[in-house]
Amino acid sequence: MVNNEKLMINNEKCNVGAGSVSAKRNINKINANQNAITLIALTITIIILLILVGVTISLTLGDNGLFSTTQKAGEETKKQAAIELINIKIADVQIQSYSIKQSQATLQDIADKFF
Repeated sequence: MVNNEKLMINNEKCNVGAGSVSAKRNINKINANQNAITLIALTITIIILLILVGVTISLTLGDNGLFSTTQKAGEETKKQAAIELINIKIADVQIQSYSIKQSQATLQDIADKFF
């Protein structure tokens, strides 16, 4: 006995029965459309990922990138640490001079302590 029911696939009526050729064609069309949509989605995803990789590389390695900014910050930190050390030594000389002479240290007193 052959089952000749009507089936709706993508708003198209198809005869479903034993060995129905039109039903198989419609199912193949659906599978082909789904595969095409999957391929398009994959392509778009790859393109977006490539754009993100390009932006990431430029932000990391560019002139104002992460590595160069980090290096500049390290150099600035060393410079500021040296300035702070000098300021501390000057303050120390001034304190010692005031405690001994009861007057402020001169530039000569400060130079003598450093060299």
